[in-house]
Amino acid sequence: AGPVTRTVNVCAPSASAAPTVTITSGPSGAVAQTSATFTFTVSEAGADVTCRLDGGAWNPCSSPIGYGPLGQGDHLFEVRAVDGVFEGTASQAFVVDTVAPDLTLGAVASPTNDTTPTVMFTIDDGSATTTCWIDADAPAPCGSPFTAAALAEGTHTVHVRAVDAAGNADEVSATVVVDLTAPSVSITAGPTGVTGDATPTFAFTSDDPGAALACQIDGGAFVACASPTTLAALADGAHEFVVRATDGAGNSAIDSRGFTVDTTVPTVTITGGPSGVTDDDTPTFTFTDMFTATRACQVDAGAFATCTSPTTLAALADGAHTFTVRVTGPA
Repeated sequence: AGPVTRTVNVCAPSASAAPTVTITSGPSGAVAQTSATFTFTVSEAGADVTCRLDGGAWNPCSSPIGYGPLGQGDHLFEVRAVDGVFEGTASQAFVVDTVAPDLTLGAVASPTNDTTPTVMFTIDDGSATTTCWIDADAPAPCGSPFTAAALAEGTHTVHVRAVDAAGNADEVSATVVVDLTAPSVSITAGPTGVTGDATPTFAFTSDDPGAALACQIDGGAFVACASPTTLAALADGAHEFVVRATDGAGNSAIDSRGFTVDTTVPTVTITGGPSGVTDDDTPTFTFTDMFTATRACQVDAGAFATCTSPTTLAALADGAHTFTVRVTGPA
């Protein structure tokens, strides 16, 4: 058999290496936008250039190229250049995130007498950065709980701001009233000194109509009360009644009154003087009692007048008469 021959035409490529593709601008990382524009360069002018997004079909493209609207989440832009033999590619990943972090401020006590109040907050994006500030102060990095620096008495505004990686932000604020002034409270009625009332009634008032009032007797527990308040039966002896007013900020003031309960009824006994018929028209009477107390004497239906034992009556007319002595104890 004769020799077999084959002819092969070899075409030299236009370059000896793949074209270089460089993405020169476009989103990367997290971005708060639903459109994207990319620019790129290709080192070989005659190369066949195609682009695609998120693994879709390759389509001819040129720089710049835009996409949108884009959904939330991860995306990948790719550009490819082919010079007939060699292929060069470049890619750039980015994340579309237009949802702001959700920042929730906890309950803030107001009014308060705490000059360094603590503020709690929660955020649904753990990667977000948070800053806090009071009134017109400069924002500073913070975490929860955030404790304010010493505040003056008055109204203040606490601000908390959260910013995620894409620049989306959420800001919350709360008003805090710092109140360091205690209300006044005064007992306006009720026994002082010695009283024969074992269930005394006290009246009191506060300059803060919203203050919470509480009463205490003899160092016991404070119990909510209103004016007037009548105490449960007390034993004879010394006692102390205290009333406390507490405002909404927790500031308190008290007023107190000491008194002595004495329910013992005094006794008095006439020990000397006429009874029945007497010819003495200025009789003298003697009496004893259990107290060094107030004594008053009365003849017939006359007025009681202060007296001591013995006491001699003024001249009386003939006829029937009654001598009465009254003793009033300390109560």
